[in-house]
Amino acid sequence: MDGDVFVTSTLGEGSVFTLEIPVIAHEVKTFEMFNIEPFKKLTMALLRQDGKLSKTMLSLQRYLDIFELDVIFIDELTKDAYDLLFFSDAETSEALRSKIAAQMLPSVSIMDYFDNRYEHTENITPLYFPIYCSKLYHTFLESLHLSQENDASLLPDLPKKRLFKGNILVAEDNGANQELIRIILESYGLHYLIASDGQEAVMRFKSGSFDLVLMDEQMPRKSGSEATAEIRNFEKKHQRRPTPIVALTANVLKGEKEKSPLKGYDEFLGKPIVLKEMEAMLSHFLEERESSEVTGTLDVLTTTQEHPLGINVAKLAEELMLDEEQVVRLMAIYTKKMHESLEELKEVIAVRDYKVIGHLAHSIKGSSSNFRIESIVALAYELEKASYAEDDSFDFEAIYEAMLEAFTEVEEKA
Repeated sequence: MDGDVFVTSTLGEGSVFTLEIPVIAHEVKTFEMFNIEPFKKLTMALLRQDGKLSKTMLSLQRYLDIFELDVIFIDELTKDAYDLLFFSDAETSEALRSKIAAQMLPSVSIMDYFDNRYEHTENITPLYFPIYCSKLYHTFLESLHLSQENDASLLPDLPKKRLFKGNILVAEDNGANQELIRIILESYGLHYLIASDGQEAVMRFKSGSFDLVLMDEQMPRKSGSEATAEIRNFEKKHQRRPTPIVALTANVLKGEKEKSPLKGYDEFLGKPIVLKEMEAMLSHFLEERESSEVTGTLDVLTTTQEHPLGINVAKLAEELMLDEEQVVRLMAIYTKKMHESLEELKEVIAVRDYKVIGHLAHSIKGSSSNFRIESIVALAYELEKASYAEDDSFDFEAIYEAMLEAFTEVEEKA
């Protein structure tokens, strides 16, 4: 790579390693996920602890800087010096939380995991990691007591529905996620074929012709990374032009986006799926087409539905850019799959089959996140983490019971 590596070392003090690689810095391009202009009038304050920002706060700062928002740093609470305060929950004492609540100024608590401690605190809105554009936008609205319906000036101009040309191979083992992706691809006028695991994905790829592959990372029989490697070897052997492969993964906090090119992926798409991010990805790899060229796409359904699982169907349909009928259909599939997964999870926890526990927990985490059921997502994450570590001291049964209780509670709200 025409680079070099250097080391300077002093006995008893330590060593410094330096890596130099010549690179070309291309122009940075970002996709605007919402109309940011109204928020540029506000002053955003980031609360530091001991004069420093935590890693989560630094991540938030990068988002705010990209949007060119007015950001200031504060080391102590100063009333009327800002319009919106951000603070790290993990680094904040109960005494400081009480002061923030007493200020009654709009504030956002950056959370590493689900916690309902602010459920009855009017001026503090939780923002759970991972952070992405649509989540940040809705946090702005909620913390400032605004709404998309009542504050039209804050809404982005809704573009005309875009349509694309292409045949897509989807590798996804979760039934609820399969149905969500199916509906999304149909709404964009795309043809698709769904494989239920990595091994089937490789077989389908070798026998078909595809313009794009959406590859889930964690699947049975063959993982997404293993399937992608086999596809890349097949392309090289038959001198085929590489097909774009996009990784679908919820592991956004583990550097997966940075590692994806090393695994043969061309792009990374986080879970839960955000429609604007999906659309940006499709526009990057596929050619657009006019609506007159489309046949067989879904009709728009406008029937008002009940709210299954206590979910606000209208709000979720708006976030996912789907019809309410489609959301209800997805929720029914999710409910059926959850009953099956929870039953299987109970059995494998009893015999401590860590590999299967991890796979089931990951699947539950992914499908639950699509419907913003944060309580189940957080519990599934704890199970997944402990299973991969094969932690004998972890109380799997207690977390399972908590997950079952959370799901039962959500069902009872239906």
